[in-house]
This record gives sequence, C-alpha cells and structure tokens, in this order.
Amino acid sequence: MDSLNWSSEMSLDIPALDLAHQRFLLKLSDIASAPDSEFNLKYFSLIEELERDFKEEEDLMEAMQFYEIHPHREQHARVLYALHKVIPAVLRGEYDTAKQTLELIPKWFLFHLSAVDKLVSIWFKLKNAGVTVDTWYDEQNSVVPPFIRPGSSSPVQSATAGR
Repeated sequence: MDSLNWSSEMSLDIPALDLAHQRFLLKLSDIASAPDSEFNLKYFSLIEELERDFKEEEDLMEAMQFYEIHPHREQHARVLYALHKVIPAVLRGEYDTAKQTLELIPKWFLFHLSAVDKLVSIWFKLKNAGVTVDTWYDEQNSVVPPFIRPGSSSPVQSATAGR
C-alpha cells in the first residue's frame, strides 16, 4: 500500500480536524506495514478511530450549520461501509480483500480532503468571521453559486437525487 504522510499543505486550519487527519494517516501507515499476526487488531482500531473522527467532524459541521453536511456524511458512510463489509473476511484471517480496500483509502482521503473538507474549512472561517450565506451572497452580488444559498440543492444532491 502506498504510504501517505501528513504535510502542512493538508492543513485545514481547524486544529481538531488536522489532528484527526494526522492520527488517521499514522494509523493507515501502521496497518500497511503490519504483519498478518497484528492485522486484525490494527484493522479494527482503524475503523474505531475513523468512526470517532467522522462523528466529531460531523458534530462540528452540525454546530456550524454546514450547508453540505449530507453529501459529506454520505462520503464518510461509504468509506465505513467498505471497511465494515470486509470484516467477516478479516475475522476469518483472510486479509487480501481488506488490504485491497485499504489500498483505495489514500486516494479517497486526498480527494475528500481537497474537495470536501476544504469546503468545511472555508465555511468555518466564514462563520467565525460572522459572515452568513445570505449576507455573503448579497455582498458578492451573485458570485456565490446558487447551490450554496439556503434551501437550494447542491450539485452532488442533484446528481444523486434519482439514486
């Protein structure tokens, strides 16, 4: 599995999320180099860490009324689903499928960080500056994409509406 190391370019300027991401990458690296005799324990530890981190991140998004919380939660749920789906194989000591699943996680994480978590960071900074979507939209005079305005659906929600 390709190793992915934390760098300052990954920072969201939200200390709790940055710390969670750093811990996640360490756990991912740890499981990648783990012998089969330790894989089971490390696999469940990784899932437990992700569940806790996702919940904390989602609680933060709820507290700041993040406008894209539902698609964000869906991404978290899909990752957890993929990891949970191979648990029966892990319990039988069959680690190949779990290792293949883990191979996909670094690419997912980089996408999630740069495309989805970055929006959380921007929203966090706006909220801390006292900016609301309505006032920002009014000040920018139509610069804000329509899906950011309250009551509108996002491109992700629109694209997945029929599923």
